Amino acid sequence: MSHTTIAQNPALRRAGFFLFLLLLTAANLRTPITATGPILENIRASFGLSASAAGVINFLPLLMFATLAPPAAWFGNRFGLERSLWGSLLLITLGSLLRITGSENAMWAGTLILSSGIAAANVLLPPLIKRDFTEHTARYIGLYAVMGFSQYCIGDCGAAG
Repeated sequence: MSHTTIAQNPALRRAGFFLFLLLLTAANLRTPITATGPILENIRASFGLSASAAGVINFLPLLMFATLAPPAAWFGNRFGLERSLWGSLLLITLGSLLRITGSENAMWAGTLILSSGIAAANVLLPPLIKRDFTEHTARYIGLYAVMGFSQYCIGDCGAAG
């Protein structure tokens, strides 16, 4: 199976464009999860959830991270990092859209779906950087980590508002 790497596309090869995509992706891998904690009481009240059910909302992302890391790596090897990463971004988008519909079932499904996408993207993005941007690997992975951790703070502060 032949696939085009980012490094083969001159427009995508530019460090600035890739850095923009990297930081945008990193920002979207944290905020949907971290923003839930500060507003958990509001979610609980809106849907009439028990404390246990509300705790499961915070636990689902962790469960997905633990269970989907190995399959995400397999998908990346089998179908290519780019395709697998696009699939994970699609899951994040779909899950986020489901969560804002106002339905309790959609909130549960959206949390599960978006957590699955985040779990996969967390596994797929670093090897993509290492493969296609060897001269900037340490810098880009460092920026990816800093952006991700800063989004923890922004998500918490923004949700607590």
